[in-house]
Amino acid sequence: MKKAYIYIVGVLLGFTGVSCNSDDPMDATEKHVYTEGEAPYLRADAGATTALEMDFPVANIEKSQYINLKDYASVFHKKLNMTVDETLSSLINGDVVFYTINGARQRWNLTSPNYGDYGWYYSKNGICNAEDATFTISLDLDKKRVEIKAVGVPAVGTLCDFDFGFAKKNGTDFDDYVRFTSHASVTDPSKVILSAKIPGTSYGAYSINFKNYSESIMLAMGLTVDDFIKKLEKDEIDVYLVDKDGKRVVTADKKRPDYTSGGLGYWLDPNLSITTWSDDGYPKNLMFMEYVGDGTYNLGNANKPTPAGTQVTLTFDFVEIANTDNFLQFIVAVTFN
Repeated sequence: MKKAYIYIVGVLLGFTGVSCNSDDPMDATEKHVYTEGEAPYLRADAGATTALEMDFPVANIEKSQYINLKDYASVFHKKLNMTVDETLSSLINGDVVFYTINGARQRWNLTSPNYGDYGWYYSKNGICNAEDATFTISLDLDKKRVEIKAVGVPAVGTLCDFDFGFAKKNGTDFDDYVRFTSHASVTDPSKVILSAKIPGTSYGAYSINFKNYSESIMLAMGLTVDDFIKKLEKDEIDVYLVDKDGKRVVTADKKRPDYTSGGLGYWLDPNLSITTWSDDGYPKNLMFMEYVGDGTYNLGNANKPTPAGTQVTLTFDFVEIANTDNFLQFIVAVTFN
């Protein structure tokens, strides 16, 4: 009899511990009812979450990127039992909420919008004020999309994570939801950075094969590599030398200097200034740069080679003549062998 009594008391105490002492709302015997202003827990639901990667090329940093909600209509239907239109109508009448999410704490973030009616300023640390922002996020009800936009010109390499969603406001939780997580990064696909070793022979050359940079060409200029090569060979793309201050070298009347090497290129002196060919080779000529056809651009040695071990950093742009905002920049660390 005594053993039976002890067993019953132990079971009762066990139930009491679960219902009273656990911090996890899923362990409670009764569903926790959240009071006004209290951030609900985020119930884990991988099927309700869409993860997105967004690159913001610095050359087109002013262009917003969008999450078109209609593209995720099936998720809204499955998780909220609503169409996108019904979800947005319910947002207006208060039956649905649109909030950011604190993924680290696994809670909804009830911070009020500070960028329009349905939007926030963001930095790498999350929601912030306008002065510290690198991005904004906002919901456009009319166009049924979420806009993510850079603020000013964030530095290349800037990262920002967005976590937000729509949830039914049912009085006890936000367990029925559609969630989006987006990782945004500021990139510069208009720059190709590489190392080149130029052979220590007369006119020895290092070759750049544009077909190895097809992705950069498409991201920077919106051209396939084949179209880029065609435009290059039809003189629809100019080549500019770029000085140490990052400015294109131009003539007094702001035009591209005449080429002094073969196709689309220049002879350069030891200061990386444009010069003409000299039979004397180095030091009158440090090197040449020129297009040699078949999608190949050469960086080469002088007639009388530049001393082995000489190092320079050469920067040059390929610029579409019809649209000078479209360009691809090469930054090349050159070593002469």
